[in-house]
Amino acid sequence: MRNTRQRLTSATNGGPARFLAIFGVAAVALAIWFLAHQGLPWKLWSGDACEYAEMGRRLATGEGFTTGVIYPAELRFGAGLDKPAVMRPPAWPVALAAVFTITGPTETAAHALTGALFAGTAALTAALGTALGGPLVGVFAGIALITTPAFLGLAMDPVSETPFAFLVTLAFLLFVRGRPAFAIGLVCGAAYLTRYNGLLLLPVFAVGLWWPAPRSLRPALLCCAGFAFVAVPWWIRNLLVSGDPFYSLLQLNLHFSPHLTDLHDSLYYVLEPDFDSKIAMHPLTKFSKQLPSLLAGWPLASLNLAACAGLLLASVRGHAAALALVALALGTTFAVALGLPQGRYFVPLLPATLALGAYGWQRYGSRLATPGLALILLLPWLPSFPAPRDDLAMLTGYFDVERHALREDPERAARERARYEGLRRCLPDRPLVLAQGAARLVWETGAIAIYAPNHPTDFWKIVDRYSIDYVQMERWRKIDRKRFERGFEPFDDCAADLYRRR
Repeated sequence: MRNTRQRLTSATNGGPARFLAIFGVAAVALAIWFLAHQGLPWKLWSGDACEYAEMGRRLATGEGFTTGVIYPAELRFGAGLDKPAVMRPPAWPVALAAVFTITGPTETAAHALTGALFAGTAALTAALGTALGGPLVGVFAGIALITTPAFLGLAMDPVSETPFAFLVTLAFLLFVRGRPAFAIGLVCGAAYLTRYNGLLLLPVFAVGLWWPAPRSLRPALLCCAGFAFVAVPWWIRNLLVSGDPFYSLLQLNLHFSPHLTDLHDSLYYVLEPDFDSKIAMHPLTKFSKQLPSLLAGWPLASLNLAACAGLLLASVRGHAAALALVALALGTTFAVALGLPQGRYFVPLLPATLALGAYGWQRYGSRLATPGLALILLLPWLPSFPAPRDDLAMLTGYFDVERHALREDPERAARERARYEGLRRCLPDRPLVLAQGAARLVWETGAIAIYAPNHPTDFWKIVDRYSIDYVQMERWRKIDRKRFERGFEPFDDCAADLYRRR
């Protein structure tokens, strides 16, 4: 089996050049990541980052897989200190918890881990390119990765895309290097527990391991065994918590209407989700509406069209790893079309795409090899074609806007710190808060916060059913202020948008 696998790949180049390529790319990646943080505070920028960090903090302090960030749609699981986490997968919070145990639960520590994984993914990309086509291919792929704005942008916030990219790239490197099938399965399982769409890795690599020797199912079964070794404990936990081993609140993504203008109008923020309501849509109907536009502006192509062309070239020539990546990319496309059609879900596939795409041009490009490699290196600096999806376009410029705003208003960061210091003083005993900014409030204060629903009927049901101590309101939307003021009074000494029960 090992000999068969080795014939499917290029010989790995050894010697100092290989290590210089890998570690050189990693060092440049770390320098670029640090430079990108200049002029920015080391803070958690998104609600997702706050949710992951809160889970990590609770794990580090011995509270288990619980969370203080609660969506109305999951209130059936309770709203107390022991509320189980049933939305996010566990691997990234576990990694954060490991660091928090050493450093304490700080935002800087979460960023440091993300930066290490950013550099590590760049190193793995260079290693994959080097294993396929030599150090030059590795360097081209690695440098193209760390200069791609979307990949760097995601690594500026401690969210799960960067560790997921690390694991996806590691799985392809193990596959190319002919490593044991059980080890590949372990990495696939870890990727699945980082982002649930990592489940697609299992069939891709199981088939890839079986295909060269179809008379033996042993490699595919070992890959499945490695996956199960990692995933089964989480399935058992979910079974005990929810009655469904595969349960996640993220399943609601399948029913989100593609016409939503604000994510807070989604089913997450509905007390009792109704799949026949105006804000829901049948998954197959969504799929038929979203797939054509997703294919027309395929996000992976917008990230680096030349790398996609090189990958296609290698797959047409029957390269096993290229075929596996094409299958993974297509599976991701169909899965995204069923859920939220965001371009960021394709970014973790970019490292392997760059390495295999560069190899495809070098190995099969003939006279076009040099222009193909040059384009892979240059495209991160040029306008994207096809045009990037809105979330990718916003991601690439978001931190430049924040940096400019901080330069224009140097006191802005200090005001924000003072605001949350005041909230921590006013909310010392982990009260129950109904909040529009729930994730940030929980991370900053340790409170338990239910996201405020958009519909006023659900708002008043939550207020009446649960012992809500405080309400944090940034936007009033459709909430009757006179009715609200009969039950809650401003807590101006703490924050302008915080109200406490009368």
